[in-house]
Amino acid sequence: MGCVVPGRLLSGDGFLVVWHDVTAERDLLDQRERQLYVDPLTGIGNRRAAEQALHLVARWGGEEFLAVLPVWLRGAKLFCERARAAIAELPTRVPLTISAGVAEMAAAEAPMATVARADERLYCAKAEGRNRVC
Repeated sequence: MGCVVPGRLLSGDGFLVVWHDVTAERDLLDQRERQLYVDPLTGIGNRRAAEQALHLVARWGGEEFLAVLPVWLRGAKLFCERARAAIAELPTRVPLTISAGVAEMAAAEAPMATVARADERLYCAKAEGRNRVC
């Protein structure tokens, strides 16, 4: 992090630059986070990382959000329907709606394959008129 301050030097006008290198602090924070969420024996996420992922609703990109829910498919659909209804009730100048695609992860399925299926269902919901859960 740097700071530039104009000032008067013996040789005339100039700038005094104060610089603080935070590389070591950032590296230490990265190391501590890795220790917090990564199993040292296997190098993969530990239980704490998995628990956090199960509570993460995150912006996936653009206007898309991803929710990983520790519930069965029916519970995920109910969650999306409640979210859809809550968004529709927001007091806005223009009506807001959401469409959702829901997929349950199969036992041996890769997570991104599940996301791809949910994404296909999202586009299905949009194609069927929006403001719905598929």
